[in-house]
Amino acid sequence: MRWKIELAAVAVALFIVVLFFAPRQNLLSITGFYSTETQRQQINLEITESTSYLLQSTAGKPLSLLQFSISGAVQGDGAAQVYLKDGSSQVLVYSNIHKKKQGLKGITGNFIDAPTPSGEQGEFLEILEKGSLQKTPVVPEGYETAEESFKDSCSESCALPAGFYNDPSYALEVLVAPGTSIKIDEIVFIVAKE
Repeated sequence: MRWKIELAAVAVALFIVVLFFAPRQNLLSITGFYSTETQRQQINLEITESTSYLLQSTAGKPLSLLQFSISGAVQGDGAAQVYLKDGSSQVLVYSNIHKKKQGLKGITGNFIDAPTPSGEQGEFLEILEKGSLQKTPVVPEGYETAEESFKDSCSESCALPAGFYNDPSYALEVLVAPGTSIKIDEIVFIVAKE
């Protein structure tokens, strides 16, 4: 009888250990793979005031956007931020606002090399200006701005949340402080192939 109690206690202890120390994912999961396509597109936008842009597929179908990054430069000593938005949420793509006295200014989040496919133009996004915004970026206390160049920046857009998947269009909001400009030379995006 005593061995049954000891066996039950060991089983309960093992269950608790697995419950608390196992990854917070399903213990049993199925992993699926799908094809993706990476595109690098030259856009050459120079923005001197906060502006919203509409991004949509040139093919006229919803985008299965998985990752989005930008390259360019900020001129001036004010703040600049770029957000990618869908209907209900937004993610930060780039910001030149950094903690003061920070050794490493930031991590681009670039996790892939994105060559333009050979024989293709690679331009799948149409970028339309929607209009100016009445917003400016705010620099919190203990932070500062930097005049800098950036390459393949994807602060929060390196792996887009599921809500961004398969939208017909997105908004790109560029917030710029007065006296500052941001030049976006290039975008890189990954879409799921059908």
